[in-house]
Amino acid sequence: MVFATAMGPGITGFLIDAGVPYSWQIAGMGIYCLFGIFVMNAVRSEVQSRNTVLPAEE
Repeated sequence: MVFATAMGPGITGFLIDAGVPYSWQIAGMGIYCLFGIFVMNAVRSEVQSRNTVLPAEE
């Protein structure tokens, strides 16, 4: 976690030096976050379905 946080400014600086506009980088980060939301929602649904306790049969 700390390593990934420390890499962020370095990667951003590298991309700026490579000519990638900062606004494109922010848009890419936003798309990355939205993708993460969709993935986590899919995972959450799967985990919830696995953890559902079925009622006991009498």
